[in-house]
Amino acid sequence: MVALGCVLGFIATSAIVPLFYMNISFGSAKTAIAQKEDLSAFEKLPLKAKSVAIYDTTTGKFIYTKNGNAQLPLASITKVMTSVSALRIAERMDTNRPVKFSGNWWNLADLMKYALVSSSNSGMTSIAEAMSRVEDQNDGSVKNIDFVGEMNSIAKELNLKTTYFLNETGLDVNTTLGGAYGSAKDMARMFAYATDKYPHIFGATKYPEIKIFSKEGANIGSRNTNVDVEKMMALIASKTGTTDLAGGNLVIAFDAGISHPIIISVLGSTPEDRFKDAEELSLATVDYLSSK
Repeated sequence: MVALGCVLGFIATSAIVPLFYMNISFGSAKTAIAQKEDLSAFEKLPLKAKSVAIYDTTTGKFIYTKNGNAQLPLASITKVMTSVSALRIAERMDTNRPVKFSGNWWNLADLMKYALVSSSNSGMTSIAEAMSRVEDQNDGSVKNIDFVGEMNSIAKELNLKTTYFLNETGLDVNTTLGGAYGSAKDMARMFAYATDKYPHIFGATKYPEIKIFSKEGANIGSRNTNVDVEKMMALIASKTGTTDLAGGNLVIAFDAGISHPIIISVLGSTPEDRFKDAEELSLATVDYLSSK
């Protein structure tokens, strides 16, 4: 985890070339011969984002960055770490604890998927509050957990040096202070970790909508805040974010080939242009990889 229409195109040669946009013709794809073994194609892109990063999870290296270490407001990309933290707490405490939200009790994983897909601030706050007071499965004692502190602890563990969290949603604290900060490079690494360790959770974010059911039989549903998710055929996961301070943020994971996940993070764009930025970056990435 966008104007990204992703298809995995197969051509009748010895190579398998992934094409990521449903509205792009085979003839418009650049051939390997025309490719340059440099990053000039990325440098020429008309990006609106202040900071971007393209991370190859297979090699563990960045293909391209622009102001990749710039520390910027994260907005709802914060919810990725909120989910990771809640899941980590659940693993060592109470994996089956239901969460109270909107007057009903919900399965933790189901509510988390809903909150990620819909970018629900109240849903994530309910999860954070529930996991801040957890009964130990071994002795039945109740433990109070500094949930945001847990988020920051995991960020440190993952060596996300520019990242810190002030709340669990990423909402701006006030007109000058964001709810969380980090860099495009950190967000790419964070998303790579989240999608690899918890694919059953973050995989829900590749679908156009979600509906979940409570313990009492109530249901809630939502469209994905990634408005172009239906165009993405090779998508693994995605997460949007926008606040007044952050502008438009986006992080996506897509398969650039057979078992070749690529992460693209876009920070400091606009709510509209973040999708175009990610489109341009993914097309350039496909061209770059096909030339290798």
